[in-house]
Amino acid sequence: MKHNRDTSAVQAAAQAAPAPEAPASGGEEARPFGALVNELTELVRSGALPEGFDLAEACSDAAFLELTGELPLAAAIRVYAAERRAARADEGARERLAAKLRSRSALPQPVRGASGASVERDYAGMSDEEFRALEQQYRRAAQRGIRVRL
Repeated sequence: MKHNRDTSAVQAAAQAAPAPEAPASGGEEARPFGALVNELTELVRSGALPEGFDLAEACSDAAFLELTGELPLAAAIRVYAAERRAARADEGARERLAAKLRSRSALPQPVRGASGASVERDYAGMSDEEFRALEQQYRRAAQRGIRVRL
């Protein structure tokens, strides 16, 4: 029963899609629209369509109709399906890269790469009490024999 549904889908798509234009070169004879529909119906019946191939979408796309004028129908279907898969893969790769960059930018960045931020005392900005306490601390350290560098 699937063949009947697919065949009716082919016929509906064939009726909805405009007929492909004749090729610009005068020497090549264009296939009649009815022949394309019959060939497409036969491909559907034989199951020769690529997996995931959306016939209605393809028939409404001008690029697919152009391919049917340039290539045999089976080859046009394969080329169109490959182009669509490549486009989806490219979009997926862009989305993954953007997500990766967003996640990297969310991480905290170190001030210096190899060490922490240095703590330098601001002697000029200290209050008198803080300075005297620090001076006493340095004197006690010097009495214990600890060398203090300012």
